[in-house]
Amino acid sequence: MKITKRLIGLILVAATWLLAPGCGGGGGGGTTSPQSISGTVRTPGGISTGRVSARQAFALSAVTASTPVVIYSVGTSGALTQIATGQTTSGAFNITLPSGANYASGLLVVSATFGSTSIRAFVTTASNIDVSPISEAAVQLTADALQQGGKTLGLLTITRADSIQSKVAEALAAETFSSASSISDAVAAAKSAASRNSAVTDAINAAVSGSASVTGVSYAVVTTTDYSSGKLATLALSGGSSTAPTVNSNAAIIHSDAVVTAAGGYVFVINRYGQDNIQVLDPSNGFSLIKQYSVGNGANPLDIDLVSASKAYVSRGNSTSILVVNPLTGDQLGTISLADFADADGIPEMGPIEIVGTKAFVAIQRLDRNTSYWDPLGSSMVAVIDTQTDALIDTDADAAGTQAISLVSQNPQAMYYEPASGKLLVSASGNYSNSAMAGGIDRIDPSTYHVDQLVSKTALNGSPGAFAVASSTKGYVVVSDASFVNSVVRFNPSNGSVGSVVYSAGGYAPSIGLDPYGFLLISDQSYTLPGIAFVDTTTDTLTFSPVSVGLMPFSIAFVTVRQ
Repeated sequence: MKITKRLIGLILVAATWLLAPGCGGGGGGGTTSPQSISGTVRTPGGISTGRVSARQAFALSAVTASTPVVIYSVGTSGALTQIATGQTTSGAFNITLPSGANYASGLLVVSATFGSTSIRAFVTTASNIDVSPISEAAVQLTADALQQGGKTLGLLTITRADSIQSKVAEALAAETFSSASSISDAVAAAKSAASRNSAVTDAINAAVSGSASVTGVSYAVVTTTDYSSGKLATLALSGGSSTAPTVNSNAAIIHSDAVVTAAGGYVFVINRYGQDNIQVLDPSNGFSLIKQYSVGNGANPLDIDLVSASKAYVSRGNSTSILVVNPLTGDQLGTISLADFADADGIPEMGPIEIVGTKAFVAIQRLDRNTSYWDPLGSSMVAVIDTQTDALIDTDADAAGTQAISLVSQNPQAMYYEPASGKLLVSASGNYSNSAMAGGIDRIDPSTYHVDQLVSKTALNGSPGAFAVASSTKGYVVVSDASFVNSVVRFNPSNGSVGSVVYSAGGYAPSIGLDPYGFLLISDQSYTLPGIAFVDTTTDTLTFSPVSVGLMPFSIAFVTVRQ
């Protein structure tokens, strides 16, 4: 299920949209002669590719090979324009801006690219700019906070940018990056550490609100159940490791079979079979109910993903069509038929949805309802929809008709787009009682629709379920063994290598997710100590044993409320 989803499709992820050339905007200046921007690009161990060659990298060092560097100006709307390019020499760069451009007259961002990974820095001076995982963490944290506040980087002043970047650098002065096996890992570690520093959060709050007195609270939102009734619980997150989060185990009454997601500043509770509706909650107003609307009697909704603030797709397990709705009002805007992808029982059994750019990817499980275990029948699939036209996209021009992507693994349970690699990851459990049915984590190129199996369930020693990705080389997946014992296993999203068990659940673990501070939250339905366990992903160590949320925890989502 989708529990670590970025903000809605209309708000692009900062790590992607800051790299898009040719956008509008621009920060013109008033210089009489061209200005040069210079600095150093540093990475763990001084590497010049996306991975560290040594087993460990203990420090940031200047890159050792020529690396592309681009400078962008940021328009007031947040759109970016590429204004200058260059290369590093022995880790250093010196780029002359076009006539009329000046760092002091408009916000600039400098970006260094390593394959599919980029690191950026705010340009707040003409020289001695440090582009590193530390500066990238500052950019990401700032962009995230501004988005939560309904703003863009185009409204960020140079003074505010300099303050944030300086506070992040100070907070991470002692960071060794000893566990970083890639640039992406180093950024994740830097972002996690910086997000827990009060001076950093004060500087970011000042940038968002114009006053450091404005604060924000991040919540984990959890559906809980005793399988006859359900409640929504919230956990107020602080990024700390000494005090357990404050829990409200009765934030809302929900169905006993419900999952949750958050997008656009709202929380969506998907009440599944037997209720067949969606509750829209406003976290800025005490998680009050805004709207509750039906998606069709007996439809069994499984996921909702927002195309925009006024359009969303709802997958329905007992239907042959995707429902198109206004996500806040529930007004029905149409349907998209997936009947052509059904198995012999006539139902395609659609599941999670993941929107990437202008495409929506919909998992098709194809379960045979005529068998006692609803076995996957033939190939499971991923259908692709053009979100601008609501038309199905043919993923195989050589075959007759409109084709979906055929997965290697069967019975998809969760999907996640990994921006560092540009790939869509699909966790598919196969059949828990039939080891012959293929399961694992598949990898899809959303542009070419090529699919391969990243890691098999054999390599995982069990069937994969929910998963979360912390960086391009660090992911976590819930694995169920033949005895249905659940554990959380680390894996590498880049090459599929399987690491150690980071958490052994006392029962079923239906959901995991990464909070804004770099902690992995795990729903543990242990018979003796049910609750939400916290694992620090920088060290893979347990921070809090399961924190009670009242009833058994099920689905997890995250939302930040600016106050």
